[in-house]
Amino acid sequence: MEQLFKEEDFYKDNGWPSERLIYSKYILNNVGDDYDQFILVVNAEYPYIRLSPKRGNCQFPCGGFSVIATDGNFARKSDTEREKECPKIAWGFAAVYLINLRYDRAQDDYVELKERDIFIRDYYCKYLKMYLDNHNGLRYSKLSTEQKELDFIAEHEVIIRGLWERSTPLTKYPVLFEYAKMLKRIMKHI
Repeated sequence: MEQLFKEEDFYKDNGWPSERLIYSKYILNNVGDDYDQFILVVNAEYPYIRLSPKRGNCQFPCGGFSVIATDGNFARKSDTEREKECPKIAWGFAAVYLINLRYDRAQDDYVELKERDIFIRDYYCKYLKMYLDNHNGLRYSKLSTEQKELDFIAEHEVIIRGLWERSTPLTKYPVLFEYAKMLKRIMKHI
């Protein structure tokens, strides 16, 4: 499993660690909006989306590359400057789900890149594994795997709720917000 970092730890040590990115497979076309694409930060403990400003076809901040250079302009900026240039808009499950979409012109709608059940299972298993890896010491040896999974569900539900509440800037994109909200409701019942 790749190394994950807390959101607040990015760029703290001379530009390291830097964010690893995946750009959305669709362009945002909100009239009057200064942004044209979502960028998922995948090496964050809880992934989040930044907005990419319209700059021709350059896919800012790193030209479509998957890693921001630790000695580059974006890495040298302050947190406030990075937030102003490429604001964060969605966190956690909502962020990951929105990158799992592409826009289909024929349907005039978004479609999922990965089948929904598989997508949800992969997300769930990733965080369950992280939880179990962090709860495998001797003090947890008396707990069954089933009890650990129930504890994980209770803890992760609180985390997901907090990340969803932070994602209110996503309402600027109402259709995508509603799709993420719909899937959040489905996740609650799993």
